[in-house]
Amino acid sequence: MLIWVILAIAGFAVATGAVGEGLFARLNAGQATVPSESTTGREILDAASTTGPSLSLIVQGAAPTDPVLAEPVTVATADLLAIPGMAQVVSPLVVPGGPTGPAGVALTAKDGTGFLVSATLQPNLAKAEQTAALTAAEARLTALSGEISQAVPGATGQVGGGTLLFDAITGQVEKDLVRGELIALPVSLLVMVLVFGGFLAAGMPIAGAIASIGGALATLLGFSYLKTWMPRWSTLSPCWAWACASTTAC
Repeated sequence: MLIWVILAIAGFAVATGAVGEGLFARLNAGQATVPSESTTGREILDAASTTGPSLSLIVQGAAPTDPVLAEPVTVATADLLAIPGMAQVVSPLVVPGGPTGPAGVALTAKDGTGFLVSATLQPNLAKAEQTAALTAAEARLTALSGEISQAVPGATGQVGGGTLLFDAITGQVEKDLVRGELIALPVSLLVMVLVFGGFLAAGMPIAGAIASIGGALATLLGFSYLKTWMPRWSTLSPCWAWACASTTAC
């Protein structure tokens, strides 16, 4: 019993990130690597890509031609480019031709009262470096949004990007999972007590369920590391390789 208690606690600890990188921190957007034309095409496009993930600031209620925006946007652009791993930063105020040029017009709203600031990272960055760069870029774009709102009353800004969206989704999934278990387990225990007529008899299945949850989460975390070894394993076991690559955690 003591060993099972220790294993269950250890499972929850490693899966939630109390020790090392947790399960939800390792989740990433991906697709099943089943051999097909679409998979081959996606691999060709990924290999030819010269940019990494990007974040964007959408400004509304402010015209890029407003002279009060020149200084904060220019300074923010320099700060963003100084972030390690940053590849390029574009906005109507810094592209060739300025807000009235072809590139500037493409980054400006059709009614002229909004524009886009985009920051793109270098490709193939290490995960830790990419995370640090995205965090710094998000903070600087958020600060720029506040500066624009202060300079132009009524102007608003929103920072977005694929990585932020995915982080929000996985964060909500984690919260929903915890909330669901906190509701389901006590209700299940109450039903078990009424069915078995005793707390001890009812507690055993619940304890087993808790241990199973901890073990399942820890197992998924272990499977998430198999992606690193997939190339060498895929030649030995294509079915196993496909099964792991199809797992969200992988």
